[in-house]
Amino acid sequence: MKGIDIYSGQGNIDFNKVKNDGIEIVYIKATEGVTYTDTTFKSFYNDAKSVDLKVGFYHFLRNNNPIEEAKHFINVTNGLEVDCRYAIDVEVVLGQTSDKIVNNVIQFANYLKSNGKGIVVYTYTSFLKEYLQSINNSFELWIAEYGVKSPNINVPYIGFQYSDSGSVSGINGEVDLDEFSESILLSNERSNLTLNSCNIQSLNQFINGYNSSRVRNLQSLINGLGLKDNSGNSLIIDGIFGELTEQASKKLPIAQIYGYHNDAYTDWIEVQFNQKPDHFFGKIMDSTIREFQRSKGLIIDGKVGIKTLKEILKQP
Repeated sequence: MKGIDIYSGQGNIDFNKVKNDGIEIVYIKATEGVTYTDTTFKSFYNDAKSVDLKVGFYHFLRNNNPIEEAKHFINVTNGLEVDCRYAIDVEVVLGQTSDKIVNNVIQFANYLKSNGKGIVVYTYTSFLKEYLQSINNSFELWIAEYGVKSPNINVPYIGFQYSDSGSVSGINGEVDLDEFSESILLSNERSNLTLNSCNIQSLNQFINGYNSSRVRNLQSLINGLGLKDNSGNSLIIDGIFGELTEQASKKLPIAQIYGYHNDAYTDWIEVQFNQKPDHFFGKIMDSTIREFQRSKGLIIDGKVGIKTLKEILKQP
């Protein structure tokens, strides 16, 4: 299916001519970050729908709280009927690590999915390989790469942006050109392609080696104690030990993490050593932690600092 993706920089568009030139799908930039709304997205939407073109929206993801960005995207597009998956445009680093970028994409996508939105991740081949390899099999992909017949990747994709300098009747100047499979349409979205069915635990362990069940326990504990990340937000219970979870973990008082029978540490100790830990720096707890630190080459102090915590969360 032939498509284009557009934003306010395209100026005035004659969508009837666009359709007559063989275009079937129009992706429209709706939002960016947590506040920006594209000035022409609503008029583009109305005009494209008026000539029965299939329409989708995309959000340009930046380095903010991904949930707040997702909320902005949904709030702006709420009530507008679309034909295509909601696209997450991920293509800038903005000083982030690969893990942080992946974590942002997952949180953003989870929020959209929790609101009933089918999604696709848009990015460049080079960006995918350098920063997003770990999501290859977890999301439907829309890949940009120019001057080639197909993207140089070895994973499936449902969208291919093959030019950023195309020409289409009804549009003055250059425009992005795309080819889409029918899977881009919400009506053809395969119900089994959800984040949960792609095994979030395997994804998480591939990213950073952590046991997602233990991370979820930790996140629940942190939220239960009223602790926040550095932006003042509660954690998403997603089983991913990303930057936000690490920020909040550093605020855990050592004594408190020992005091919860069902947290990520005490249940591990029970399984590993077949004994219930005594809380608040008791002898069994202290020696257990010290022995664990010794086996992992950590500083042996009997305290669960952030480095010891990370190793505990990697245990099966």
